[in-house]
Amino acid sequence: MNFRSVFSGAAVVGFLLASGAAHATVYDVASDFSISSNPNGVWSYGEGTAGSSFTAFTNKFSTGFNTAQYWQSSTPVFSVPLVGESSSTFVTGTVLVPAGVLWIHPGPSTDVLVQFTAPTSGTYKYTGSFELLDNNPSGVIGEIYAGSSQLYSGTLTGPGANETLLTPGQSESFSGQTFLHSGDVLTFAVNNDGSFYNDSTGLTAAVSSVPEPSTWAMMALGFAGLGFAAYRRKGAKVAPAVAAV
Repeated sequence: MNFRSVFSGAAVVGFLLASGAAHATVYDVASDFSISSNPNGVWSYGEGTAGSSFTAFTNKFSTGFNTAQYWQSSTPVFSVPLVGESSSTFVTGTVLVPAGVLWIHPGPSTDVLVQFTAPTSGTYKYTGSFELLDNNPSGVIGEIYAGSSQLYSGTLTGPGANETLLTPGQSESFSGQTFLHSGDVLTFAVNNDGSFYNDSTGLTAAVSSVPEPSTWAMMALGFAGLGFAAYRRKGAKVAPAVAAV
């Protein structure tokens, strides 16, 4: 057997796998944010009960809170619940709103919900964090659901944000992966944990598809077969030596 062909095939497989991973689409909850439409591509913004109900926000604003653009409930109480994002860091009242972070706040009786809808069936990886943005937080519960199944829950109570240093308060990171059928929903939620006062929360989240192991195996087998076929063709072209008579 010509092992050089085998090694060449393996190198090609490795290169293609690395290229596929490098070009996987990453959906980022903050950088993808827009008030142009809701749903906004794979993202939707609204309120309800995490894992069981969802009502999309219909009110949108580009003014009202400094440089933030935001979606808001059609029946707000003290301007919340809302989902927004700012191009620059600012302080409003007791709240620090950092740039590049989704600013979310639950309502008095509803969770604030940010949903990712899977564009295709497959395994999806998610990473990110919840962080307190109020300087005097009353406590929140950050949650993640795949459909009605809870994948994560974490309670944040303090310390709060430092408006002088422009740094968020207590934070908690999350990561994991789950299988979603096309059209299934991954929900990032914040619950008011009893009181909705001073519950401004920062959300970072990135979601990307994960290549299935079976796909990798089929690619490897396919390139191994191509390498073996090339080896056979090369051997067939070499004519046997004819002894002189």
